[in-house]
Amino acid sequence: MLHRIKIGVLLHSLVFFFLGEIDAQSYFLHHFSTADGLPSSSVFDIAQDSSGLIWFGTESGLASYDGKEFNSYTVRDGIPNNVVIGICVDNSNKLWLSTMGHPVSIFEDGRARIPSWVNDVLSGGPANIEYFDSNKSLYFLTNENLGFLKDQSPIVYKMGLNDDFPIPSGVRSGLRGRPFEIDENIVFPYGQERIYWITKEGKVDSLEFKIEDNEFLIRSVDYEISNNPKAPATLSDVAKIESREVLLYAQPVNGKVFSFSVKGRGGWNVLNCWLIDIEKKKAKPVLESYFPSLQQAKVKSVFSDKHNNLWIATGDGVYLVRNLGLPDQKVEKILSGNSISNIFFDNEGNTWIATEGSGVYLMISSEIKSYQSDLVRRGNGIQSLKTDTTTGYTWIGYSNGFLEVLNQFDSLLHQRKISLFKITDIEFSGDEVYLSTNSEFFVCSKSKFELLKSFKLVIAIKSLLPWDGIVYVLGSQLLRFDRNGEFRVLQGLKSSRIYSSIGIDENEIWLGTTNGLIGFDTKRDTFTGLVLPELDMDIRAIKKDSSGHYWLATQGWGVIEFDGEKVLQYITSDDGLSSNICYDIEIANGIMWVSTNVGVNRISLHSNDISTLDISNGLSSQETFDLEVLNNQLLIGGGKGMDMVPLDFKQDFRPPVLDVKSFKINGLEADYRSKLPIAISQSIVEVELQALSYRSLGKIEYAYLLSSAGSPVEDYSVSKSNKIDFLGLSPNNYSLLVKARGHNTDWSKEIQLNFEIIPPWYKRGSFYFLCALLLLLAAFLIVRRILRRQKMQADLDNQLKELELTALRAQMNPHFLFNALNSIQWFVNRNDADSANLYMAKFATLIRKILINSGKKYISLAEEMEQLELYVSLENLRMDGSIDFEITCEDTIDPGWIFVPTMLIQPYVENAILHGLVPQKNDRRLQIHFSKASEKLLSCSIFDSGIGIKESLLRKQDQGGGKRPRGMQMTSKRLEIINKEAHNQVSVQVKEEIDKKLDTVLGTSVLLHIPISHDSN
Repeated sequence: MLHRIKIGVLLHSLVFFFLGEIDAQSYFLHHFSTADGLPSSSVFDIAQDSSGLIWFGTESGLASYDGKEFNSYTVRDGIPNNVVIGICVDNSNKLWLSTMGHPVSIFEDGRARIPSWVNDVLSGGPANIEYFDSNKSLYFLTNENLGFLKDQSPIVYKMGLNDDFPIPSGVRSGLRGRPFEIDENIVFPYGQERIYWITKEGKVDSLEFKIEDNEFLIRSVDYEISNNPKAPATLSDVAKIESREVLLYAQPVNGKVFSFSVKGRGGWNVLNCWLIDIEKKKAKPVLESYFPSLQQAKVKSVFSDKHNNLWIATGDGVYLVRNLGLPDQKVEKILSGNSISNIFFDNEGNTWIATEGSGVYLMISSEIKSYQSDLVRRGNGIQSLKTDTTTGYTWIGYSNGFLEVLNQFDSLLHQRKISLFKITDIEFSGDEVYLSTNSEFFVCSKSKFELLKSFKLVIAIKSLLPWDGIVYVLGSQLLRFDRNGEFRVLQGLKSSRIYSSIGIDENEIWLGTTNGLIGFDTKRDTFTGLVLPELDMDIRAIKKDSSGHYWLATQGWGVIEFDGEKVLQYITSDDGLSSNICYDIEIANGIMWVSTNVGVNRISLHSNDISTLDISNGLSSQETFDLEVLNNQLLIGGGKGMDMVPLDFKQDFRPPVLDVKSFKINGLEADYRSKLPIAISQSIVEVELQALSYRSLGKIEYAYLLSSAGSPVEDYSVSKSNKIDFLGLSPNNYSLLVKARGHNTDWSKEIQLNFEIIPPWYKRGSFYFLCALLLLLAAFLIVRRILRRQKMQADLDNQLKELELTALRAQMNPHFLFNALNSIQWFVNRNDADSANLYMAKFATLIRKILINSGKKYISLAEEMEQLELYVSLENLRMDGSIDFEITCEDTIDPGWIFVPTMLIQPYVENAILHGLVPQKNDRRLQIHFSKASEKLLSCSIFDSGIGIKESLLRKQDQGGGKRPRGMQMTSKRLEIINKEAHNQVSVQVKEEIDKKLDTVLGTSVLLHIPISHDSN
């Protein structure tokens, strides 16, 4: 059963290679390129309008992205040049564009135009859009002047020609950096040794930076930095520096100014970085250890997010600086090798990174990191991971049999292929590491990464349990691996697979299997059966919390809390769990983490509050398998790598930005922002909503509530469609409330749309008389048409009733009545009063039911079955009880709630008895069964063991017959009429059943399909 592979042969067959220590930890980024619809891989600027739409200025035009698709705009849409280098959004949601070699343009409603005043106001070459301040005033800059657009009125400052604006002409040449705002004053970092300011009153001032005797001086000329009137007019501070420097870039960070300095000779090289506190008049150098890297990477621009992290865009990736200037300052590098042109933070807190040549990257979270080796990029998912607490190393098993070992910095130490199968589990014991695949068991050295032993097993291995000096191998069987290297199969486990385990004490372990939680006695090596009958389910993980309670992850039943004796609670998708398909559990700091096929769930053990982490939070994969807790981080193994989430990670899910994309009344656009109701004479209202959430990845829900004057308040209707249509609304005043929510978010703020539907014009004033005549004429024509239709319908109903009565008379044919009366007389002549009375009673009951139901089009299936049983019982009494019959109904059918046409089935039963069973001498069987053919069709099968169709026809011909029975003829006509109403859903199949081996007739079967109705009318 067990076969051991020689270690030497295996070592020669294994692929082993060592990789140097590299920084493999990164963030999971969504990448957008031309393959996704982006018009160019070179992107220069990013902006977001008030509706939440993201806009990109690229080398090949302007593009918008709504979370699903890109839309592109070029010179054909009025843009002056396809190279769009700058985008700003004003307070009316118009886009202002800077293009290569052309003046600014305004883009709205899919078209661009150049304002008439631009060429007259902004001379001196092409203008760049620089900034929109908090008051939505727009600033332009050329090599000769600066344009200041306030309330759509342009103000121009000529450089060097105005004492109030002493910026020398051409100062912008060679300098980079966007303006920023401090206390509603605009700062332009474009002067050598000087920062220029424009106050909120429109006055220009400047701050002078000067180096004297290795001291960094800041001066203010006639300008108070703070709104505090007691603030000093002159600022000065001393900070030691190494050589003369000038300012290149300034950017506010946490209320302070961060500046890059450049050396005056030999080009614009980064020499130092200063953090300048203007209010405290302090300046200090920061990032000193990164100067060489930043100098080589060529800093382009600097950005700060809402968490006061600093993002430095360079020609070689992004440097992310956390806790700038503090003792725990940390610098990380992202997208190494990419030339970064812009970084943008949208209204959800997502980070967009534009590159020159590699498209755009979207980072949803700057807290969740991912480890993705080349194995993941080649499509291999992580199946197992385990962290060694003694070394801090993390061991990762992949679906293709590769093993990786990471150090405590998440850098790759070793990579080795140990199998062709996925690595299902990794466990540690002392200096040994135990690995399992689908059918193999390995022992490795934890310190030297050497393979010590390997075994080929015939069981499917799911997990391992080192326990009390023994390793239990769990799978389709339970195996015990001893220190001497021997395996022993532990008998007694019934057909199930073991996925998980936990040690209870030195004598007992519990096994999570596909057939429940099973106990195992480790001293006697015997299975003790189900721990609790309630836990007979597929259990994939077992963990114990600090209170001594056990938590079980199941496949299909969610998470279960178990105190060792009874189940305390079930936590399922009904309680907020993202899925009931659970794989693993980790518990730390009063929080339980549960991996599922739809993200990881965070459950508070104190309050049972549940939240979900998935790709909308920044995870690399929606499907998560193995979990580990290490150094206040949760390690998550999934299909696209290993994610590292801080245990104190706080979700930041904001509702999507909701906008009314289109509001049409009778096909024409209307202004939904109007506070007054829109009066309309027709009632075709179409609303198209747009809710953008780049984290929700298209999972947007919309809710709407339409209310009218005098109507009761109803609940919101929820739909995934963003289109709402209302047709045929009656005249009234209406209010439409709409809202939206994204994946894991609350509802957005409501938008209210008001409109009024007024009576049509032809019901007003002096036109009433003409309208009345037209209405009378129309009424006459309509009434005549209605009367014609009613007459046609009445004729059809009369025909149907006549056929039903004819069918009834045909079914109760004189032959049946004659035979019934003869039978009664025969019982009387024999002095068999009991039989005569029984026959008489049943005959009377049947006649009464037929007469009662003869006026009904439909009766319940229960009544039909009772009527059929009476009829067959009478025929059976007449035939001395020789018919073995049964009338049955499928369990899923409630006969009292299904209605069938009256007397539709009886003629087929009578035909089976008279022409099939009566001529049959022996073995007279009749079976009637009702079942569901589908949700809308009832199936009735009638089988008789009679002489068959061919023999019956021959006998009729011999008797001079051959005509079809009149009852069957009437039934066929009824079927034709019923099919007109039921759209050809009624069908009848009659066939002779033949034993092909013996070539004998078994009988005749009839199969009727009848539409299921729950209405007796």
